[in-house]
Amino acid sequence: MQKVNFLLFFLRMCIIFRTFARILAKCAVLDKKTTYFRINNGTVNVNAKDDGIAITNDEKKYNPTFEINNGTINVEMWAGSSAGISCPGSFIIHDGTVSVKGDLPFNISGEVVGDGGSVFKNGRQIENISSLAPKRRGSSNSTNKDNSSN
Repeated sequence: MQKVNFLLFFLRMCIIFRTFARILAKCAVLDKKTTYFRINNGTVNVNAKDDGIAITNDEKKYNPTFEINNGTINVEMWAGSSAGISCPGSFIIHDGTVSVKGDLPFNISGEVVGDGGSVFKNGRQIENISSLAPKRRGSSNSTNKDNSSN
């Protein structure tokens, strides 16, 4: 009986350790700037005082990309913080949900591509996600239902 109890205890500890290791791995990934951020069918919750998720192109070798495929990302920024999601490249959403709350929810300077996803800025759904893209000279965005700044 003692061997069975010890074995059950050991298995429980292994499961707890594995879960803890996954949490640490996620924190380590989100603590650094990356060139490519993709989530498939998962959930990421970020509470940050600096950039929530920062995609960078320090090496100028790759197209910085933020991509979500049928997953959920929630970013909540502290008051006076940097961008919730900062990406100098492509912002791509396929059937996922992105929600960012903060003073500067989005800082996107590349193309915005979406088919079937939902984007929320400070609790308000953005009907036309192409409005997240930088305004080009001579472009018109008359279908934009969210007139607040990025």
